[in-house]
Amino acid sequence: MKPFFNWCINKWIESIQLRLTIYFLLILAPLVSISLYANYESKSILERHVNERIQNAMSGTMEYVDLTVLNVEELSMIVATDDNINQQLSLLDTKTFPEANFYFSKVLASISNVNTINPLLAQISILHASSGVLLSTRFGGKQIDNFEEQPWYLETKNKKKGTSIWLIPQNDQPDFDVAVGPIFSKDSITLLRQMDYFTPNPQNLIMFTINKQKLLQMIGNLTRSDKEHIYLYTEEGQLVVSNSEHPMPVPLEAYDEAKDHVVQTELDQNHEFILTRVTSHETGWSLVLVQPVQEIYHLSNNLRQFTYYIIVISIVLATIISWVVYRGIAAPLSSLAYGMKHVRQGNLNTRLPIDRKDDFGNLTRSFNDMVQEQQHLIQNNYEQQLLMAKTELQLLQSQINPHFLYNTLDSIYWKAENYDAKEISEMVLNLSKFFRTSLSKGKEVFTVQETMEHLGYYLRVQQLRYGDHFNVKFQVAEDCRQIPLLKLLLQPIVENAILHGLEKNVDGGELIITSGCEDGILKLVVQDDGKGMKADRLQFILQQLDKVTYADYKGGSRQDQDRNELFGLKNVKARLKLFYKNQADLTIESTLDVGTIVTISIPLHSYHELALD
Repeated sequence: MKPFFNWCINKWIESIQLRLTIYFLLILAPLVSISLYANYESKSILERHVNERIQNAMSGTMEYVDLTVLNVEELSMIVATDDNINQQLSLLDTKTFPEANFYFSKVLASISNVNTINPLLAQISILHASSGVLLSTRFGGKQIDNFEEQPWYLETKNKKKGTSIWLIPQNDQPDFDVAVGPIFSKDSITLLRQMDYFTPNPQNLIMFTINKQKLLQMIGNLTRSDKEHIYLYTEEGQLVVSNSEHPMPVPLEAYDEAKDHVVQTELDQNHEFILTRVTSHETGWSLVLVQPVQEIYHLSNNLRQFTYYIIVISIVLATIISWVVYRGIAAPLSSLAYGMKHVRQGNLNTRLPIDRKDDFGNLTRSFNDMVQEQQHLIQNNYEQQLLMAKTELQLLQSQINPHFLYNTLDSIYWKAENYDAKEISEMVLNLSKFFRTSLSKGKEVFTVQETMEHLGYYLRVQQLRYGDHFNVKFQVAEDCRQIPLLKLLLQPIVENAILHGLEKNVDGGELIITSGCEDGILKLVVQDDGKGMKADRLQFILQQLDKVTYADYKGGSRQDQDRNELFGLKNVKARLKLFYKNQADLTIESTLDVGTIVTISIPLHSYHELALD
């Protein structure tokens, strides 16, 4: 997590385009938030209004259904307690068949009159228990056998006197008695009640049959499309009628605790719907409306989708605009930084294209003018100083007459040989070779191999001078022996190692000169195990060397060198900068009473330029 956080911070710091994009998106954030909030609120408002409208409509429809059901129950109670009809039914028990037909016709006429004034009723039927005759306003009289064993008859008989039951056949229930089929049809519901229930043992039944299609017409206006379904349930949860052939997505029992004006949202097979239920306090019947969410929010969804499109387009435009701004503002800055990088690397021929007339065009033009002026200054100043420094070096070297020096040293050598002074002759011989190598042919460049041989002459003279007070070891890698190297780079460093390190060490010591190539870098290391330096002294020397420039390289007199104790190191550092620019480096590591390590690092690609000078 932390690396990812650091990566995000770095991208934020480094990328102007990322910051511009985020700034534009932050500007859009309030607008997007307001749009999303407006969508949410509009959906909530629409939901409340739709629910209120639906609940009001369902409550009105439920009142109409209640009125119808209560009217049927009251009418059935009136017929069941009608003295005239009950008296005629009781007389039938003592009459012969021809006489019974007369009374049956009178009863049938009475209930037909009731059926006529109430068009909601499909038929009214009376079951005369003693004769087993079923009188119906629809098909007249019919003999019913074994009705005493039918569940509907037993349930009505066992019901408390004065109460009724609703018989609602369902598609998944077995057929009723075939003889009663025209009454107990799956297309109708029937109210059953005992006749003359004030008598001790009532046997006859009154039946009021209502066509389901009539009830469906009452509640069907609540649906606005074929995808919306309405269900009417009794208090016991028995389905009365519905405009759908399929049951509710969720059983009604799941909503027993939400009976009054409660809207529930469920998920059924990845289809979201809203269920609105209204329960009658009079009859206990429930009216349930099931609506797919898409049907309710169809119009608002179009507006919401349009808002989302606007948000997406705004974000895309913000990203494009930030990119355009970046290309128009940040890109010229990147180009300017690119040009500065090349100038810093020494490419003064760098020029940036000027294709703008605004402030960035003026800035680019000023940059080109500055680089051109700097190039002229370097050509007229820096190169002159470089030429003067090289001329001064050559002049210093040419002040010594090589022939005079060689002849004189040769004479001293033979005199020492005549007097058998071996050490003097060896010292003179090495000194002669040292100067011969230094001054021969006026060359400024040695190979690494020649540098080590030349340094060996000098070190042998120093060993003889100090009576072999220290040992010398050379470690030269084979692959770097022929690499060109500016001469006299190591001699001042070796001299410092002897004077300030090994000479002050009572037990002498060892001096190791190493050269090797590693990762395209030539490394020259001078290491001694002498006195070393304190940390503050080392810090002072490093600070002084950091201030050295190529202009500090001067021939100078011996008196000037004596006044400057760091003359040798500064001279080496200045020559490195003069000939190798800033590509070469000089580092010093030292520990008191342990020793000192001086390392010169020179990129291998720079020796080609040196070899061509």
